[in-house]
Amino acid sequence: SSYAHRDRVLVIAANVAVGQRITVDDLAGADLSVDPRVAAFTVEQQDEVIGKVALVDLAKGTLVNPSQVGQSQSLTAGQVLVPLQLKPGQLPAVGVAPGQRVLLVATPVNTGQGAQADSPADPIQATVAESGAPDAATAVTVVDVRVPQDVGASLARMAASGNVTVVVLATGGGK
Repeated sequence: SSYAHRDRVLVIAANVAVGQRITVDDLAGADLSVDPRVAAFTVEQQDEVIGKVALVDLAKGTLVNPSQVGQSQSLTAGQVLVPLQLKPGQLPAVGVAPGQRVLLVATPVNTGQGAQADSPADPIQATVAESGAPDAATAVTVVDVRVPQDVGASLARMAASGNVTVVVLATGGGK
């Protein structure tokens, strides 16, 4: 069947990276015939989207789906939140911001006995959820990261031992 009725729906006006807060400039209206089974925001609902965070990368020209926007602390299915206590030198001097994609690299423990029996774990891709201010006394910065559930426990062990370094990845999904 054809849909004679057209709705003015919200589309993404410019690429929005995961974790980025959505502004009015990120949104545009488009006249479309939308199947009732498609979840989309109308232009009248734009205030429900502005200020939310992209839970996935949102490409220019795509419909804004309610499942793709939310609060920054939201975890999607299969994700866990892991806190990292980072000393200077374990993260960039400029710090990190919510929504940034990072690579968490295990750094070897110096046991004083030459090469380690265990090689460091593979780097873990993560997204920064929150980043605190450095503690005035210890210079430690707490950074919460979202990671896949299956690597959460090993990351927590790396973090507890203090043997993790944060590498910031390029925005826009590049490798």
